[in-house]
Amino acid sequence: GLQPGDRVLFLRGGTWRGELILGSSGTAGQPITVGAYGSGAKPVIKGSMPVSNWTVHQGSIWKSPVAVGSVRQVYVGGQRMTPARYPNSGWLRNNQGGGSQLQSNDLSQPNGYWNGAVCVLRSSNWSFDTLRVAGYNGGTLQFTSPVTYLENNPWGFYMRGKLSEVDSPGEWYFDAAD
Repeated sequence: GLQPGDRVLFLRGGTWRGELILGSSGTAGQPITVGAYGSGAKPVIKGSMPVSNWTVHQGSIWKSPVAVGSVRQVYVGGQRMTPARYPNSGWLRNNQGGGSQLQSNDLSQPNGYWNGAVCVLRSSNWSFDTLRVAGYNGGTLQFTSPVTYLENNPWGFYMRGKLSEVDSPGEWYFDAAD
């Protein structure tokens, strides 16, 4: 591990991928310093991994295997893409909710459609919950954990985590099963 007074220097003009985790601390008199050496542009540390081996999945949807546990963001040409969601913009409204469920007249998909998906729910004026859907039937979402503060306030929600919702350019979906 790093010790007080150590220096971590990156070559200017270079790019490194992954995380920079120091794991230890310096002291007021001997800080751990992160810097650069050489000439040229500042070094770049990217917390991302390039993805290659793209193939057509279906229609205009492309896929590629990744060697990580999960994908949190996708960038194409330096621009952050949008996780596939329903609706593509805006919010759905809950008509009744509490405990481990939410009912919405805005959901009309067939029974079971949202099973395993994720509901991003504004459960109060100060919080968002990210809830895994255990079951979906007749406009009612059943969650794997209870919702805090929801009551019957129609703050709004949207759904994500379904390949079938990739329906606009720039959307993406990560399938942990593949």
